[in-house]
Amino acid sequence: MRLLHGHLAPAAPPAPARARRRRGAATSRAPPVPPRRFTAAAAAAAPPGADPRLMPREEPQLLPGEEPHRSMDPGQLRRVLNFLGRDGPPKQPRPALRIGVATYACIWPARRLPDVVIAGVAARDPKRAEAYARAHGIPRTYPSYAALVDDPGLDAVYIGLPNGLHGQWAAAALAAGKHVLCEKPFAANEEEARRVMDIAAARGRVCREAFHNAEHPAVKHAAALLQGGAIGELTSLRARVAIPSWAFGGGDIRFNADLAGGCMMDAGCYCAHALRFFPGLEPSAVLAASPKGAPVNGCDAGMVASVAYGPDPAAAAAGGGGAGPSPRLVGHLDADLRSDALLPVTTLTAEGTRGRLTMDNFLVPFFFHRITVSASPGDDGPAATRSVCVHGAGESNYWLQLRRFADDVAALEGRGSGGRTPAEAAAAVREDARGAVANAALVDAVYRAAGLRPREPTERWCGNDDGAPHVPVLLNEVLQQFSGRQVKVYVDCTLGAGGHAAHMLRQHPEMTSLVGFDLDPLAHQLAGARLERERAAAGGRPGLAVSLLRGNYSGVAAALEGLPGGSLAGRVDAMLMDLGVSSMQLDTPSRGFSFAADGPLDMRLNPDGPLSAADLVNGWSEEAIGRVLREYGEEKAWRAVARRIVDAREAAPITTTAALVAAVGQTVFRDKRGGGRGGRQIHPATRTFQALRIAVNDELRQLETALPAALACLAPGGRLAVISFHSLEDRLVKRALARAAGRPTPEDEADTHGPDGAAALDALRAAAIGEAVLRRPLTAGEEEVAANPRARSAKLRVFERAGGAGGGDGGSAGTVWRGSKRRRREAELQRLQQQGQQAPGGSAQ
Repeated sequence: MRLLHGHLAPAAPPAPARARRRRGAATSRAPPVPPRRFTAAAAAAAPPGADPRLMPREEPQLLPGEEPHRSMDPGQLRRVLNFLGRDGPPKQPRPALRIGVATYACIWPARRLPDVVIAGVAARDPKRAEAYARAHGIPRTYPSYAALVDDPGLDAVYIGLPNGLHGQWAAAALAAGKHVLCEKPFAANEEEARRVMDIAAARGRVCREAFHNAEHPAVKHAAALLQGGAIGELTSLRARVAIPSWAFGGGDIRFNADLAGGCMMDAGCYCAHALRFFPGLEPSAVLAASPKGAPVNGCDAGMVASVAYGPDPAAAAAGGGGAGPSPRLVGHLDADLRSDALLPVTTLTAEGTRGRLTMDNFLVPFFFHRITVSASPGDDGPAATRSVCVHGAGESNYWLQLRRFADDVAALEGRGSGGRTPAEAAAAVREDARGAVANAALVDAVYRAAGLRPREPTERWCGNDDGAPHVPVLLNEVLQQFSGRQVKVYVDCTLGAGGHAAHMLRQHPEMTSLVGFDLDPLAHQLAGARLERERAAAGGRPGLAVSLLRGNYSGVAAALEGLPGGSLAGRVDAMLMDLGVSSMQLDTPSRGFSFAADGPLDMRLNPDGPLSAADLVNGWSEEAIGRVLREYGEEKAWRAVARRIVDAREAAPITTTAALVAAVGQTVFRDKRGGGRGGRQIHPATRTFQALRIAVNDELRQLETALPAALACLAPGGRLAVISFHSLEDRLVKRALARAAGRPTPEDEADTHGPDGAAALDALRAAAIGEAVLRRPLTAGEEEVAANPRARSAKLRVFERAGGAGGGDGGSAGTVWRGSKRRRREAELQRLQQQGQQAPGGSAQ
């Protein structure tokens, strides 16, 4: 029996087996029958008493520009090729817009624009910039971002640096007369965004936040549907951006608080923009917000929040009442950089009084997307559903973004491109500025509602360099040691990107001489630009002499004596040694310092040095390599590692960091390899890389030479601060400072305990030139270690030369530590002996 129109009917007799097979074969080849859709038109056309669900299926009517959604889109390949910049038109002889950039997001679409050319590129590593330029046909490279923005041959700058550097470099480019296209987030916070946009308005330049997805016709179409009432009055809007946890590691700059990192500053920016762009309304309040999951390096890994659009948040939360543009609408954002999903998810879901709209993949819709609208003609009528896509001309978000940017620049300059007048272009620029500030304000409000502090510009946090995310370690602790003291002469023996030096310059307006040493030419470029900006911000500091010297700090005494302005030896009030390698060197794969990314096996602090790590591992004997690993890396498995390296190089020369990591392999003693604070396991190649770096740069011998020379250059009352990162460095520093304070070191034990021990101790005391300031070395706090894991092994020791006025507000470090009770008693005995008196409690010996 079978059911037909609600009545029982006899079943048809069974067909022969061969006929069943034939029908089965034919059915398997036939296309599937789509499910029937219940529409208002079907209901009206149904005969009286008939079920409209059984009437012939009616295709939904498409709006202009819409196409039915297909799982296999024949235009997909063409759109991908367009995204990659293939088959672009020939360039004009004199392009209208010449842009300096640093990312693919601008390079690929520029290939398909005849009036736009990428004229220059800047990178932290000049060699990397040159290789990048050769690969993409870019005519010029710049040694720093400062050089790029100052080039009068460029019309505009695309800024794709870490978040905390966006605002300061956008401001620098605008001040240099450039138009700016800045990657999101536009600035670290609302305050910085307003400041930059004020500069743009004063200079009359285009300054735009690069929300590329807003330029795509599909996103504009979905926004037009919502704003046009396609689903009635909006009641709920939800934007979700979830990135899988495998996409970004914990060391990614997105999780660096000092670089204005965090999920809300990345995926959350897109969610915030969606809640503003799609309804065409500005949220009036954040109802609630909460971080998702455990923080990563002190940064939010995810964020959920709800916002109201009417002036009465309580009424909006209740779903009605109140007055305003949309008192019933509540928006929700859900951003996640640690999603458990296998693939990224970017969806927008809107609900209204007459239906629902969803858009899948609203971030990069040129790859694929789907807009599904289910709406009824009236509040109580049946709903019609359609799934569509809108591709327009098939260009990518980035092409459309760059096209509009170039057109607005041309219109603003009176060159009449894109059909806009200068007044219309100026109005668009003002709207862009308002939108960038509004988005930053919403991000700040979400952070505050979640109990977190809005992000700060990187410059304000740690004085970062020209785009190189180098975070000065123990910055506050170093500044504290010199706080409240007269520092007229400051020497930075390890200049790096100038972070410590810039803050010392800011803290001590009385400074008249600043001398910096570094072997790395890139450090001189970055630190020089950073210090120049610091001077400019302080009115130029005409009385300050800055000398940046390329050389090793072991020659500090001779260098200070030979300065053009006169010798500073013996006149130094503050000196700093920040040992080891900087973050920017570790994070640059082409320098070969880190096993985190593959690059040439170099490790030279001085790129012109005679010996590289590749020379060492491929040219030295197994015995010599083992000795380096044992002495400089304190590697327990030094024999096994040396043998593995020699075996690997016999098969092929070891020329990259990845090849060295593969050669080291999973050696023994892995279970005993502590990682500093917390006992964290370290990578098997950590000690090998440390040992090779020390050997290549002869670091320990240079340090042993530099310490007494640096101490001799201090003025009376001057202080030397030294930051070390491993036990070999710290041991040398500790012993050098002890010897300078007249205390015996382990090397002096034989002399001080022999028959001439008293004379040896007297000689040490007579040679003392000062005292240690700290009883124990200072280390990074938990917050700094969470934000910058490289600080976990840092130790700060400070020495003060005798004869000064002292003082300062360094807390426990403000008074010089005078040694142990035994040392003080010995000093008292010596004083009594000199006076010829009897010591208390016994006779003078």
